[in-house]
Amino acid sequence: MQREQLEQWIEGLLRHDFPKYKLIAHHDLQLLERQHLSAIHFKESAEELESFIETHPNIRVSQSTHSAATIQQAANLGLNFVLYGHIFPTKSKPGLAPRTAEEIREAVVQPIPVVALGGIALTNISQLPKGFAGIAAISLFENVTTSEIKALRKEWSDYV
Repeated sequence: MQREQLEQWIEGLLRHDFPKYKLIAHHDLQLLERQHLSAIHFKESAEELESFIETHPNIRVSQSTHSAATIQQAANLGLNFVLYGHIFPTKSKPGLAPRTAEEIREAVVQPIPVVALGGIALTNISQLPKGFAGIAAISLFENVTTSEIKALRKEWSDYV
């Protein structure tokens, strides 16, 4: 979405009592500031991450990661959590193999909450390797029903 559309969407969510603290700006400092959000997510390659953390101590910060080394760096910087992936094959990464079991083991033992991302579906959540603090998904939530969300919550509670 263009920023203006995204701002309208956010304002609509808030009018319907969606909790503002659950909204996370994705690498968009202007959106964070204009909407007075309290959390931002950075790409793994974000060069401004360290300076942002220093100048915005009250903002929750997360980052996309693809290695245990990057997760450790995020922990050292004091980030709140990281997204790590991709865990399963995904349409957004055609031809790119998911993380190996060893890579996942190295990721989830880092001293920071690690959220699984990539190819997660109702059909494979039970196969998710142990140790993740949560899951994030895009396609999983695109056309999901309330009963499917309840099934997902059940699968997640069985996981943890």
